[in-house]
Amino acid sequence: MAKQELCIAAMILFATAVKAEEPGYGMVVYPESPVGVPLSNRDINRFVCQGGGMEDVKFSAEKGIQGEGSGSDFYVKFQMIELEGKRSYVTARSEFYIKCAGKTYTIFGEPKNIRAQTVFLGGGGPDKAATNVAVFNPLSDEERVISITHAIMKEKVPATFSRIVSDEPYRSGIIPGADIRRRTHYRIEGTGLSAAEYLIRAARPMRLNEMQFLSRSFGRSIYGITLQSHELSAGDVGRVVIVYRGAAQ
Repeated sequence: MAKQELCIAAMILFATAVKAEEPGYGMVVYPESPVGVPLSNRDINRFVCQGGGMEDVKFSAEKGIQGEGSGSDFYVKFQMIELEGKRSYVTARSEFYIKCAGKTYTIFGEPKNIRAQTVFLGGGGPDKAATNVAVFNPLSDEERVISITHAIMKEKVPATFSRIVSDEPYRSGIIPGADIRRRTHYRIEGTGLSAAEYLIRAARPMRLNEMQFLSRSFGRSIYGITLQSHELSAGDVGRVVIVYRGAAQ
């Protein structure tokens, strides 16, 4: 196997191994409407005001929340309770009302057992490239692939991804026993990455693996491949997300 293929295979295995975890990376919210945001109930979470400074942050301290910040950053920590040697972590949803750069954001924080989160307050509308750079540049290559894949798999794609819906028909002969069609592809401006989601319609019971998608039929410069399910029954329709360096082919 060529050196390039070895690198791709390693990325595939890494992305597959962690695909069930909660993403622990930056997400972007906008002031138009209230939004639910997962927050770590163990680590310190960070809110970042893009395009200005934090003007005011309101929350209910009696819900076990500590918060402080300056400039464009505000940090939130949920207090841990220790009683008779047992630790208890906050799980109740909390409301945050944040005034950033003249706009007010309503955020419903959902404390979970996940790593620290960074939440970007994205101004009146998305500057796609600049926001993507702010979110993805601090991440490692593997983290970028995982974050993009999670967003697509969970159908929580940020407004900073340019989504193009495909009307391609199903094609046979690419993977034996299955018909394949591209459902959507995404441009992720500012990152040098793109992604595509394919549907897999099984004609018979079958077991899939990521290596089957290392084919020019799915494009070149493949960077990561993640299957929604490795096993399909006859008639099932599965999904696979492929992340590319450069444009999706």
